[in-house]
Amino acid sequence: PFFAPVCLHVLLAAIKELKRYKVERAKYSAFLLASQSRATTSS
Repeated sequence: PFFAPVCLHVLLAAIKELKRYKVERAKYSAFLLASQSRATTSS
């Protein structure tokens, strides 16, 4: 079957993207928290 390696490739790519997305979101939320705490302490 031809679609088996294609499905596997798509699945692997999706998993990699999901991991990267989680890491980016963690970074983003940490950045937001840091900026928020900075704003509250400066005022």
